Amino acid sequence: MGYVTVGIFSLNTYGIQGAIFQMLSHGLISPALFMIIGILYNRTHTREIRFYGGLAVKMTKLASVFMAAVLGSIGVPGTSGFIGEFLVLLGAITASPLIGSFAILGVLLGAVYMLSLYRRIMLGEITNQRVYQLNDISLSEKVAVLPLIVAMFIIGVYPKFVLNILLIPAKNLSSLFII
Repeated sequence: MGYVTVGIFSLNTYGIQGAIFQMLSHGLISPALFMIIGILYNRTHTREIRFYGGLAVKMTKLASVFMAAVLGSIGVPGTSGFIGEFLVLLGAITASPLIGSFAILGVLLGAVYMLSLYRRIMLGEITNQRVYQLNDISLSEKVAVLPLIVAMFIIGVYPKFVLNILLIPAKNLSSLFII
């Protein structure tokens, strides 16, 4: 959500439009990530990341859904996270190349963190034999999380509808700050 602040304080249309888009995107991706972590906790009753190594071997469907949410979180093209981050960064660089550079560094560090988290939880060797007893994602869990993932991709691939709605309010807000 720090990128929302960067976008708003860029005081230009790109940044403000990106900030609002990023809030929408965050409202899709974060609940999906929390649901996935909740599913894992419900199965294992632990928050210890070291327990989770190699879960993709046993929980392939959950690993795929988790990867989709991670890709949205880090802003890979084709996801709603990309559109919001791109516009925020464009607004930040337009307002201040230095601040924009720091924001880009933050995006890169966030991507490293999220991919590392995924690797530690889903990939590698199984670190706990109880993993073999775990069940993959259930139908009711899919019904809860997949609409968020699908919406994240739809808005990421076809952002024009949302961007058109946000353009006039973003222009109006940014015009208030012209000095």
